[in-house]
Amino acid sequence: MQCRYMTQKIKLIMENELKEYLINKVNLFYQIISGKKSHPRDWIKFKNLFTPNSRLSASIKDENGFHKVITWTIDSYIERVDHFLSENDFYEIGKNYKTTISEKIAQVSCVYEAKRTEENSQILKEGINHIHFIYIDEDWKIISSIWEDKKD
Repeated sequence: MQCRYMTQKIKLIMENELKEYLINKVNLFYQIISGKKSHPRDWIKFKNLFTPNSRLSASIKDENGFHKVITWTIDSYIERVDHFLSENDFYEIGKNYKTTISEKIAQVSCVYEAKRTEENSQILKEGINHIHFIYIDEDWKIISSIWEDKKD
């Protein structure tokens, strides 16, 4: 009986460590895109978070109020945000993480907040992000992410 208890305890410890590892990867994503406009982003480190065919998607409302999804490759996402980030101070953080893990796939969901400065309490936007991971090449990589800004 003690051996079974120890096995369950070890599994729980390992699962909690994996959850923390995945959340740290999500935080690294936010850290890379965050910073002062004069701070160049490390896009190589950013790309290393993902599988080669990963996609990033946003659920948005168009000018007529209809929902649509915009999807980018990693390179097209970088092209989209790099100019904005080079001209604007921007900080995005995650909070309220929920992690689900299966054998070789996982999902981290969180609330995100964007601000102009780290210290600023004024939130520019916030929303929900769902980041999907796959265990490949002996590491957990982001295979997709979809987010939606919260509307007031």
